[in-house]
Amino acid sequence: MTNVSEKLTKVSTFGLLAVTLLMAMTLPYAPLARANDMICDGTLAPGTYDNIIIPVDSKLFCVLGPDVIANGNVEVETGKSFVAFGATIVGNVESYEAMSIFLTDATIGGNAHIEKSTGSTSILRSSIAGNVMIKEQTSGFIHMDENTIDGNLHLDKNTTVDQRLFSNIIDGNVMIKEQTSVSLITASNTIDGNVHMGKNTTVNLLYVENTIGGNLICIDNTPAPNASFDFSNEVSGNSIGQCAGY
Repeated sequence: MTNVSEKLTKVSTFGLLAVTLLMAMTLPYAPLARANDMICDGTLAPGTYDNIIIPVDSKLFCVLGPDVIANGNVEVETGKSFVAFGATIVGNVESYEAMSIFLTDATIGGNAHIEKSTGSTSILRSSIAGNVMIKEQTSGFIHMDENTIDGNLHLDKNTTVDQRLFSNIIDGNVMIKEQTSVSLITASNTIDGNVHMGKNTTVNLLYVENTIGGNLICIDNTPAPNASFDFSNEVSGNSIGQCAGY
């Protein structure tokens, strides 16, 4: 009788543990807020913070100056704009359906993931230790000038008036695909990896004076990239497709 009771107890305990584990796997994960997480609602005072959050119910924008350090991430929520002038962000910059993102002389220790913005994106003279992804922006412009990016750069399915990449140093690969823009100009960049430009639709697609450590691949762009003005690219690998001979 004791053995039967012990077995039933073990079965019951095992079942309770299984249910508990199942609930833990199915319930949404809610990270615990750290004491120094900061809601940014306007211009943030100088200081050192953990995560900085620009929530839906805040003012239209958040501004970080050169005396602001975020030891965590910056999260920009729907409809808000984020401006960083000389700020240091140890983690990532993450935005989804934000309005505009402006990073100038900023230092970012992680990635910059900017998706479905409704305004413009400007990244100037900034240092980014991870990857940069700008995806499905629906208006405005994308300007990236004089940045250092240790990872990859990916521009994907953005619809803008103007896109410009000037004088960036990129240690990884560059993928520019399915962009719709009046002008897409990529000039004087140094890229250690490969460059893939595919299925872009523009009035003027200009790709000149870039130094590429890998291959330059151009496929199904309308029109084909223009390397006129005798400004050639220096490609250590192969130039393939519409960029053959560049």
